Amino acid sequence: MVLLASTSRVAWAAAPAATAERPLRVTLDVSALAEVDAPHIERFTLERIEPLLQKRMYTRADDAGDAIEIRFDYLDQKDLEYAVYVDVYEDGALVEPGIAWFVCKFCPQSMLADNVAEHLPAALDLLERAEVEAVTPMVPEERDSQTTGAPIGSVDEPTVRTKPIGGLGITAAVVAGGGLATTIAGAVEFGRGEVVKRSDTPNLRVEDHRPQGVFLLSVGMSALVLGTAVMVVDVVTREKNKKIAVAPSWMPRGAGVSVSVRF
Repeated sequence: MVLLASTSRVAWAAAPAATAERPLRVTLDVSALAEVDAPHIERFTLERIEPLLQKRMYTRADDAGDAIEIRFDYLDQKDLEYAVYVDVYEDGALVEPGIAWFVCKFCPQSMLADNVAEHLPAALDLLERAEVEAVTPMVPEERDSQTTGAPIGSVDEPTVRTKPIGGLGITAAVVAGGGLATTIAGAVEFGRGEVVKRSDTPNLRVEDHRPQGVFLLSVGMSALVLGTAVMVVDVVTREKNKKIAVAPSWMPRGAGVSVSVRF
């Protein structure tokens, strides 16, 4: 009876240790984001990852040796395109190879937080695997088989991609399309020429469509040339990473454009 009681006491005392939460330092670096985005992204991200941490028996602690650091940056702020980097630290040491940085494109703030939460389990798996390997070192054969396999990810910095056409080019394309439609309409109107119509009076009524056609042709061709020129300049300058300033001007008998490029 005494032996049974002692055994039960030992088992009961060991149970809490098996289910104890593990401290984990979680750091969100939003310093590269605009002030209007940073606090909301930080708050949404913490709200999304907190249930996942609790499920995996982690509790956030600022002084913990194990840590996950998440850093946000823009790839294209206007298109809500973000780059997210996740670094895993086991007892203060960076775990390598780490988690591959990923891109969240067309991501509102809450969707970006959801995307981070989807990648968090992989980071926790990496941390736990590093803890096991630190306690039980692998024999050389096992280490070679893992290092020659598929890497977990790459932490190389992304190359900032320049889109082939920007907002200015898109606007110019719309202007060029409208100019083409107006040019066609002007050509049709000019081709109608003088149209004789019957009237209630003895005299015939003549409608001349040529002046209106000339006007539409002038406006349409000006818009077409202007839009095409600005669109081409936008594409060329974006490929060469040059800054461009375009100032269109409209005149009574046409249109012009002033283009300045900074090298």
